Amino acid sequence: MFELLQQIQWRHYTFTLVRLAASIFLLVAAIWFYVVNDKYLSNAKLSYDSLQFTTDESEEYLALLEENHETYLDLLARGYVGTPRRLQWLESLRRLSLEHDIPGVEFTLEGSQYTEQNVDPFWHPEIRMRASDMIINLQLTHEVDLYRLLTGLRAQAQGMFSVESCRLRWLESFSEDIALNRFRGDCQLKWFTLEDSTHHSRSFASGDL
Repeated sequence: MFELLQQIQWRHYTFTLVRLAASIFLLVAAIWFYVVNDKYLSNAKLSYDSLQFTTDESEEYLALLEENHETYLDLLARGYVGTPRRLQWLESLRRLSLEHDIPGVEFTLEGSQYTEQNVDPFWHPEIRMRASDMIINLQLTHEVDLYRLLTGLRAQAQGMFSVESCRLRWLESFSEDIALNRFRGDCQLKWFTLEDSTHHSRSFASGDL
């Protein structure tokens, strides 16, 4: 075999060999170009599919927002969504005590905490909600005063609350000055405020980071 190769006059096949080498080079280049571009096209398709999914999802969110925008604004105005309206709750209590002639209303409002599973009635795994405890001590002339206060608070206060407990009692000892107000009421309320998930988006859009 080696002797046969030595007998070949390679100079007569120079052009053919050059063409063969060029063909092999072009073939290798074509394969490399195909592999590179196929990978690029695959990545481009993945990017397109991801963008298409994001676009479809954004359109769904936009339709949902347009459908519920008025409801959202109403909940925001009523204090169900956003920051806890602590001062407004206290002002509502003062105003209702004057309106219904309840002589003594004392209250304690604690800081707000996120709701907890199996503890708070409005807990949800995908919704962040704050709960604020309030304790109210009342001087009453009649048990109806308590009902009026809670009903008025539910109608006027910017937020929603649950009545955790209420206790009514008569003072065992009293003076003539409080003869008409020896009825006492102690109630524990829990205020709930839904965290506004759009706040961060609005802050980001306005540059308020």
